[in-house]
Amino acid sequence: QVLEKRRQVQCAVDLAQRLEAVVVAPKESKKQAWEQWEAERRAEVQRLAQVPSGLEMLYHIGWLYVNGAQQWLAGSALRRLSAKVEAKAHLLKSKGELAAAAGRTAYSVNSIVKSTEKKKQEKEKEKAERLEKAKVAAATEAAETAEVNDSTGSKEKDSKSSPRRAEAAGTSSRTDSQAAASDPAPA
Repeated sequence: QVLEKRRQVQCAVDLAQRLEAVVVAPKESKKQAWEQWEAERRAEVQRLAQVPSGLEMLYHIGWLYVNGAQQWLAGSALRRLSAKVEAKAHLLKSKGELAAAAGRTAYSVNSIVKSTEKKKQEKEKEKAERLEKAKVAAATEAAETAEVNDSTGSKEKDSKSSPRRAEAAGTSSRTDSQAAASDPAPA
């Protein structure tokens, strides 16, 4: 209650300061002061219309001023009551529109967050797949390199170790014709 009263007083003081230039102007320059004041207000309206939701804000402010004037200037109690009921209905309508807009905004934000998370998960999955493919490729390449090295190395080992294997088995690496020529004939 106290804060609302303070806000109302501050609004009244600000409005009085805005109107002061017109009210205190001498009679001969009153028309010029009024035109200047009106031009300043139109410029302010143009500026406010450019901000987000500025047109809606200006509409509601204007409506409140018109309805407030209807309540105060109403000739009869019935007209005053009608203006008050209209104000309450307008307030309920405005709150409903605000709730609907908030719901739409929340839905939109939720959709954006979900799509962003989905894209992030897809990127992480693609990265993991690429990493797995790279590991498989590296393992395949390593296996192929090892296989080539083993086959090259085993050929060298076979040629180097053939005489040793033959000796170990009790035979020589010489051919049968070499063996026959060097061995004396049996008697």
